[in-house]
Amino acid sequence: MSIGKRFSLSELEAATGLGRRTIRHYIQSGLVEGSPRRGPGASYGEGTLRRLELIKILKRRPVPPLDRPLSTGEIRAVLEARGEEGLRWLAEGGSLLGARPDAGLDERPGRELRDLMVSLHRELAALLEGDETPGDPGWERWLRLRRPDLELHLRAPANSSERRRLARLAADLKRFTDH
Repeated sequence: MSIGKRFSLSELEAATGLGRRTIRHYIQSGLVEGSPRRGPGASYGEGTLRRLELIKILKRRPVPPLDRPLSTGEIRAVLEARGEEGLRWLAEGGSLLGARPDAGLDERPGRELRDLMVSLHRELAALLEGDETPGDPGWERWLRLRRPDLELHLRAPANSSERRRLARLAADLKRFTDH
């Protein structure tokens, strides 16, 4: 029976660039598998190394549509909901709004949710075509999208940075609804 390559904590540090305390924190929080042994004889498998590399990416690179790195709690939630494949997909540039890459049709959004997303995409596109909100901080333009049991409010972009964020959100919604 082949066990595969094993790594000491020092080797994990060197391979990932993460500190010893950070790696231990991820182990204690359940994000990565710990070693069956304690002390100097502790060793970790290749799966631990791969998972640490994914976590490192997700903690440093903005994830759409949030446009910011994920917190440890958010990474845990993704891991619980989508498994390691979900983490890998996000680390490779996937969006939190998208279905898992291996999702079957039954796991994609229902027709009602899809229709809502299409409406939201259309409204975002219209909002982006308008002028930016005047520089006066007392004035803001808002989009209000209402459906039964749901009301969504979006503030019109006040500057080019906010406009780019909304454009990325609109693109993510479009990709999500095109599946």
